[in-house]
Amino acid sequence: MDDAIEFLLERAEELRELAQAAPEIAADLRHMADALDAAAGELQREAGSQSRGTPAD
Repeated sequence: MDDAIEFLLERAEELRELAQAAPEIAADLRHMADALDAAAGELQREAGSQSRGTPAD
């Protein structure tokens, strides 16, 4: 799961960098980057819940 989290965070950063170079689609790219960050955060929470022995939602 750590690989998936790292992948999502790296892609989010790449989208933000691309947004700086492409102002006409910057808002869309930032929105996608925020969604990837949120997905990574959810995976991190799930991983934390599983490591503590509690079921993930």
